[in-house]
Amino acid sequence: WFGCGTLELYGCVETGNVAWGCPVHPLNLHLEEETTVVVRQAVSARGGDAARGAICITNLENRVMPFIQFDPGDVVEAPAAEYCPCGSSLRLLGRAWGRNDDVVVAGGRKLNFHIFYQFFKDFSFIRRYRVRQQGEGPVEFQVELVDDTPEWRERCRGEILSGLGRWV
Repeated sequence: WFGCGTLELYGCVETGNVAWGCPVHPLNLHLEEETTVVVRQAVSARGGDAARGAICITNLENRVMPFIQFDPGDVVEAPAAEYCPCGSSLRLLGRAWGRNDDVVVAGGRKLNFHIFYQFFKDFSFIRRYRVRQQGEGPVEFQVELVDDTPEWRERCRGEILSGLGRWV
């Protein structure tokens, strides 16, 4: 819209910005090593892909309420290389996938929670929804309809199954 590019940032409310996208190689996230210490743990959420893991963050600027080895619950991917070919001396983070509990495993695939935001955003007949899964068991959708009638329940069920049926 405004004729400018975007810059990817990774951070959280508790620690501020942690990494930022390289202007030369946009898929690389440079760690803000001047203000944070990031430790990546090789153990991944749900025991899956070893290239993904959890991180701990220590913010070096917060003197009021310091977070030392804070676990935000996020899953990140291991970077392809330790340093970016752009020449920056800052190490790389790898792709940030979001919270470790924001992943649904269905049909042999891992689905990030963003897919559900995009899927449900156009359903004007749904007031609220929740997607739940225990372990790698069946996916459960809890839906609150604007007009809770048998006809709308059936329409909602049909829309969910037709749209997400191949995954869940």
